[in-house]
Amino acid sequence: MKDLTEYLSPGLKIPVGGKEYVVPDPSYEDGLRLAALVTFGLRSMGDPEAEIDEDTVGKLRGVKDVQRLALGPVLDDMIADGRTGKEIALAGQYAMYAHVLGELAAQAMFETLHGTPEEQVDEDPKASSPRGRRTGSASPTRTASTRGTAASPSSSARAAKTRRTPASR
Repeated sequence: MKDLTEYLSPGLKIPVGGKEYVVPDPSYEDGLRLAALVTFGLRSMGDPEAEIDEDTVGKLRGVKDVQRLALGPVLDDMIADGRTGKEIALAGQYAMYAHVLGELAAQAMFETLHGTPEEQVDEDPKASSPRGRRTGSASPTRTASTRGTAASPSSSARAAKTRRTPASR
C-alpha cells in the first residue's frame, strides 16, 4: 500500500485578486473546531440535521480568530499583501467550508450565500449589496439565473457533489 499522504493535496488553493494563496490543511484539533463552527452555521441557517451538543460547544471555547483558524499562516501573507478585510473574510469563510465539507460543497455553500459571479450584476462601488443595488422596495436587482435554488444549505452541499467546479480540479 502507498503512503496515505500521497493521496492528500498540498493545500487548498484560493485565488484572490490575481494571486493564488495555498492554505495548508488544519491540524486535527483545529479541524474539529472548524467543523463545530460549520455546524453552528448550518443550524443557524435552519438545517435540522446540524446537531449542537455540549461537545460541539466545548470545541469552540477559546476560539478568538476564525480567519486564523481557517487560513492558518496564509492570513499573515494576505495581510502583508494588503488584502481588504472583506477579501480575507471571504477567503476564510471559503477555507472553513472547504476544510470541513470539501471543495465541491464549499463552492455550493458559497454560491448559496453569495451568489455566482454571473449574479453579481452591479459593479458600482456605491451598491449596498454584492448582489446588486438595493431598490426602494428593499429587493435586490438581479439578472435571471438558470441555477436552481436549494431548499437548504445541506441540500446545496449534496447537490455540489454531482457537479465539477474549477476549484475541485
